[in-house]
Amino acid sequence: MWANCIAWLVYSFITKDTYVLASNIPGLVLGAFMTFSTYGFGDERVRNTMLQGIVFFMCLITGAGIMVSFGHYDHKAVVTIWGSTTVLILLIFYSAPLSVLAEVFRTHSSVALYLPFAVMNMVNGLLWSAYGLAVPDAFIYGPNLVGALFGGIQVVLCMIFPSKPVDKYKPPSVDCDPEE
Repeated sequence: MWANCIAWLVYSFITKDTYVLASNIPGLVLGAFMTFSTYGFGDERVRNTMLQGIVFFMCLITGAGIMVSFGHYDHKAVVTIWGSTTVLILLIFYSAPLSVLAEVFRTHSSVALYLPFAVMNMVNGLLWSAYGLAVPDAFIYGPNLVGALFGGIQVVLCMIFPSKPVDKYKPPSVDCDPEE
């Protein structure tokens, strides 16, 4: 989430879009807080995956930053390069939950999907799409329409394949006669 917000912040600087700027500052702060505060709770495999993601997005953002800062591009090209980078990061964010679709179909359970997150992704995508269409800015409405679709697919799957309750630990019944 933090990488997505950084990319949108830079995009807002380039396009002078105060609405994109204002909405991504809290997202960056909260996303960074969530990432760094949960890091210690993961096992080694999870922490390594988090580090790989952090390094990947840092390299992607830095590479795009170097390209637009030191390349000899006009403003329209800078917007296109940074907008494309932002779209890539946003689509990775929106599509991440879709990696469990095979499991949902195999188990006929949506336990691997988180319905509130899916609903909020759909709503977020629809709202940003409406804003992007109003501005008009394809870098905003394009990936957010896709995100709304991805969120909608997850919501539908949660309705078709409800989460099966996880079997709780049940202690063995012990036949004991209190009279004994």
